[in-house]
Amino acid sequence: MSLLDDLKKTLARRAAERAAKDTASRLQQAVEGLADDFLGAAESSLERARAEQGSREAAMEVAEEKQWSLHEERMARKEAAKEELARLKSLRATPSDDGSEGASPKKTL
Repeated sequence: MSLLDDLKKTLARRAAERAAKDTASRLQQAVEGLADDFLGAAESSLERARAEQGSREAAMEVAEEKQWSLHEERMARKEAAKEELARLKSLRATPSDDGSEGASPKKTL
């Protein structure tokens, strides 16, 4: 009977080893799947963050361009106002034909 007992023990040991290998394989696959899921989530999160950053940067560029445009418009209006003031001062300082100090200012475009 010792031979039969040895055979039973060998078969039981092989079955236990096979079960352990199967379990280890399933655990490894589960861990790999979890790692793949985590990696996918991290990559999609990174892509979203990059897209959001790109849209923020684009919006900031548009705002800066608009601000610069407004600044240029203000500076052009200021320059035009200086020129108009200089023109009006020169008209006021110039004596007119009727003897009055200055001619009535006429607005020109």
